[in-house]
Amino acid sequence: MGRAPTVSGSVVVVAKCPIPGRSKTRLIPLTGVDGSAQLATAMLADVLTALTQAETEKNFDRILLYAPPTDVGKLTMENLLDRFGIPRQRTDENEASEVMSTKTYKSSKSDRKHTKSWNPDAWTLLPMSNEKINSEGDPIDHSSSKPLNLKSSYLSDILENALHRVRLRLRKLKSDGPVIFVGMDSPDIPLDELAYALEDCKRARVCPSADGGYGLLSVPYHAPADRIFAGVRWSDPLTLASQLKALTDEDVRVTVGRVMYDVDEPDDVIQLVERLQKSERRLDGNEEDQQDNLVKAPPKTVRQERTTGSCNFTIQTLQELKLWGPDGKLRGLNKESHVDDDDGTIAKQATLSTSFSTHDHVEDYGEEVLIHSYTSSAYEEGFVPSHDMAGSHSYSL
Repeated sequence: MGRAPTVSGSVVVVAKCPIPGRSKTRLIPLTGVDGSAQLATAMLADVLTALTQAETEKNFDRILLYAPPTDVGKLTMENLLDRFGIPRQRTDENEASEVMSTKTYKSSKSDRKHTKSWNPDAWTLLPMSNEKINSEGDPIDHSSSKPLNLKSSYLSDILENALHRVRLRLRKLKSDGPVIFVGMDSPDIPLDELAYALEDCKRARVCPSADGGYGLLSVPYHAPADRIFAGVRWSDPLTLASQLKALTDEDVRVTVGRVMYDVDEPDDVIQLVERLQKSERRLDGNEEDQQDNLVKAPPKTVRQERTTGSCNFTIQTLQELKLWGPDGKLRGLNKESHVDDDDGTIAKQATLSTSFSTHDHVEDYGEEVLIHSYTSSAYEEGFVPSHDMAGSHSYSL
C-alpha cells in the first residue's frame, strides 16, 4: 500500500450529447444529418482519449460535464465512453472523491475494492446545472434553475455551478489546483497547454479560438467562482475579450496560450484535414512521438512543437464520410488552405486587425497570438487592452 496520488487539479470537458439533427448542424450540408453527429462523436472521443492518455508530470482529475442532465444523457455518455474504450468511474462524484481522499490506496489489481471504486485515469460524469449554489454546494436560490441553453447567458451560470462542484471535489482530494475547462470541438487539443495550466496554478490561462471565443480556460483556486463569468458574452465575437475582462476585474492574472481550432463550419473541416494530414507526414507514421510520452511545459527559451493527441477516431470518421482527400484537399470542395505558419498555430480564417503578445509564454515561442476579439469592433465596444508591470492583461470599459 502507498500514499494516494497527489491531484494537481481537475480537467472538465464541457460536452453536449451528439444527436443527429441537433449536433454540428452547420456541417450538415457537408456531412449530412447523421454524419455531423458521427463527426461530433468522434471529435469528443478524441478529446477524451487524448486527455486520458496524457502522461503529464502532474496528476489530474477528469470530469465530463454533460448535457442534457437526464438519465438518457448520462446513458448516452456512458455508452460513448464504453464504445471508444475510455475508462469511466463506476461510482458517483462524491463516492469517488471519498475513495481518493483516503490516506492510503492500493494500485494492485488484487485490491478489487479500490480498483472498482476509483481509477485515477477514468472519467467522472457530472450533469450540467445552472442552479445557483455556494462553495459548499448548497443551493442559494432554487428559483434560479432554468432550462439549460448553451447558447444563452445561462452558460455563465452553468460554468459557475460546475466550478463550485468541482472545487468541492478537489477539496475532498486535498487539492488546491486549478479547474481547467475544455470544449469538445477541438479534437487536436494542444496537450502542452494542459501541462502549462497544471504548472502555473496561480494564474488563469486561456487558449483563444479564431472566432473570438476560447477553447481552454484554466481557473486558479483563488478566482471567485461567482464573479469570473459575470458579463461574458457567449456566442459572440467578444466572448474572449469579455472573459478576460471578467477575470482581470477580479484581479486574476491571465496568460494567453496557443490558438485552438473549433470545428463548426465546413471551412473548419478543411483546416482540420490539413492539420491532421500535415501532422501524419511530420510524424512519418510514428504515433508514439505524437503523444510525446511525457507532456511537459517546455523551457521558456525553447520553441516547442505543438503536442496533440492522435485524433484516430476523427480521422476514421472523415474517411468513412469520404472527406479525407489527398494532399490536404477536402473531397467535394475546392478551398484554398487557411493555415498559416509552420506548425499551424496561426489561422487566417478571421480578419484580424489587432494582435498582441503575452509577457510570459507566447513570447517564448517567438510568435504573436492573433485574437479575433481585438478588431476595431472591440474598441467600439469599449474593450481596451492594456499591460500591467507583471505582464498580465486588464480590460476596462
